[in-house]
Amino acid sequence: MAHLVHVRKFVFTSSAEVPYHYVCGKCGKEVNGTIKLAGISQISHESNVPNSPYLNQLSDDEKQTHTALAEKNLESRIKESKRLTDTGDYVTFKKECPYCGSLQHWDNNLKKVILYVGGTLLLFLCGILFVVISLMTMNDPEGLGLKGLIIAGVSLFAAFGVGYNAVKKWKGYRATKGQDTHKPVIEYDRLINRKMTIK
Repeated sequence: MAHLVHVRKFVFTSSAEVPYHYVCGKCGKEVNGTIKLAGISQISHESNVPNSPYLNQLSDDEKQTHTALAEKNLESRIKESKRLTDTGDYVTFKKECPYCGSLQHWDNNLKKVILYVGGTLLLFLCGILFVVISLMTMNDPEGLGLKGLIIAGVSLFAAFGVGYNAVKKWKGYRATKGQDTHKPVIEYDRLINRKMTIK
């Protein structure tokens, strides 16, 4: 007879907010906000006894270890966010001005448009290539056949997704062209609301 195993999972979350501000390129108002980041560590307790005290108690060593791991993971998230924003990739926060709703030119530059268009073309050409090869070798046991068509379908679907983003970036680029470019100031050295929670 199988024994019922009771599991209690503990989630350690170390979180912080990174302040940022920029001047809207359209209306000229200052926009303030924060990038919310978190690092997580988990541990599970198992017991065959339903109300075992072990299920709900963490040792000092477990608390110390998983607090340190969550903090380390938060530091990694902060470094990754900084790496992205240093290269002009502002994926971690809202780019529309809360006052006038305008997109910002620093997030819709021509370099990004070219990158998305290039990715779309590459994926589309890969998809077409696999379709052609698959149809040509459909009756060949060693040919790609159906597998090639599946790969082609995935490539074309991905091309559609990247192409959709390319169109969005192009529209954003056209809409923000001529704006004053005030790149955001992100204060990674001034974390606020830093806290640790255990659930």
